[in-house]
Amino acid sequence: MRLRDSERLTIYYINVVSNSLSILGNIFICAVYFKFQNLRTFPFKLVLILSIFDILNSIGFLIPTYSSEDSDLTCKIQSLVLNFSTLASVLWAVIIAFCLYYIIVKSRLYIENYIKYYIGSVVIICSIVSAVPFITDTYGATAGWCWILQTGKYDGAFYERYFSFFIPLWLLIIISVVLYILISRRLSQSDDSDNTRSAFNKKLKFYPMILILCFLPFTIKGVLEHFRVDFVMKNDYYFTMVTATFRGFYGLLNAFVYGFTNKVRKTLAAYFKGDEYPELIINFSTHTRRASSIVGTQCTVLTKNDIFSSDSHRFSDNISNN
Repeated sequence: MRLRDSERLTIYYINVVSNSLSILGNIFICAVYFKFQNLRTFPFKLVLILSIFDILNSIGFLIPTYSSEDSDLTCKIQSLVLNFSTLASVLWAVIIAFCLYYIIVKSRLYIENYIKYYIGSVVIICSIVSAVPFITDTYGATAGWCWILQTGKYDGAFYERYFSFFIPLWLLIIISVVLYILISRRLSQSDDSDNTRSAFNKKLKFYPMILILCFLPFTIKGVLEHFRVDFVMKNDYYFTMVTATFRGFYGLLNAFVYGFTNKVRKTLAAYFKGDEYPELIINFSTHTRRASSIVGTQCTVLTKNDIFSSDSHRFSDNISNN
């Protein structure tokens, strides 16, 4: 069911407001990363990349397609941008969980050496998945914006919607939840004299919660639309407004939970007070990894107040502050 242009325009305005706030939030994350050297750590670099994907996703929603037809170029571009950036952002959020798991649970601190491979893999996978509906011409105007068409049939668009988006989306969310449960258990078993790890442990639940909160309404609506549930079809306009609101604030919530941390707040407070923030130093150290009994030499760029060792518990302190 296609909404009237006036209804689509209202939904577009909702998207403009929520996604503009998301863009501002993520631009803030990018700005503080490049402004303050003491924030240029591996955990915050992961957040920076997530912010870039979220900015692209929000820009996609700002493309005015409320009066577009399926064949319009703007509609195709919005569909392609939204499909790519949404999958990339969700996949990168899971990569963050994966990195935290290997650092905290497995005590493998050299995982940051593979970041370029993570980026390359995400870009390649999402590009291929997003190109398929473009090639098969199943991108078009949906209820509130342009994306993969909802026909209500078991056709190519159905399989592209579910097997290249919704099913991978929820598999990634489940993986993220499992990883954070394992991380939380490890942190609960560690000695925490200053409550730093306990605070970080409490914060962990918000990471997968953002994914569930923002994509559950969108998924439920998509499934009910496919089966032509009468109540949903009659109130499609209102369901789409709710979906647009939750989807639009996805980037802002990511920026706030992942990026606006205690360390960022302290750095900004020191900056506006005119205090000097910590300069970078090079820490050359040799460690014995207790988890794997491997002796190695590490060269890590850190701040004076943010030196990490090979001990996974101490590194979890750095993550909680980043």
